[in-house]
Amino acid sequence: MKIFLGTPITCLLDQNNAFTDQNKSNLQYIIDFLRKDDTNVFCAIEREKWGEELLSGEECTRLDHKEMLDTDVFIAIPNQSYGVYVEVGWASALNKNIVLLINEKFGIKSPLLEGLDKLTNVKIIKYKCEEDFPSKDIWEEVIYPQLKKEIEISDQAQLVEI
Repeated sequence: MKIFLGTPITCLLDQNNAFTDQNKSNLQYIIDFLRKDDTNVFCAIEREKWGEELLSGEECTRLDHKEMLDTDVFIAIPNQSYGVYVEVGWASALNKNIVLLINEKFGIKSPLLEGLDKLTNVKIIKYKCEEDFPSKDIWEEVIYPQLKKEIEISDQAQLVEI
């Protein structure tokens, strides 16, 4: 099982290309949590060393698309990131299983996302959080119980295809 975790990057970096400690801590917790069952998780922020080694647009677009081709579930935390919306488009076109984690602080920025479930397999999980990424408590109590069902469904579908 491979998960592609799409998250904002450049819009959250400060003038020194660094994440706030809170954003880094919350996002690292989510990545580690998803990996605890030996799940392969790709998140571009790790490849770009949390902002220390940002790639050019040409490089990150090519590499992210390549990762999307080889993923089973795309989990997106779009917030206000145009890049994550591009990745949602790729995942939809490739008929990937998609889970949108929508922080009500930001909402859904396009009616096209609200209607995406009419075209492809997408689940929207809404939560409330003041930070850019879900806190540990919100992740464990609100998001993961719903997300786990979607991951299990995708994993079962993958076994059937083989």
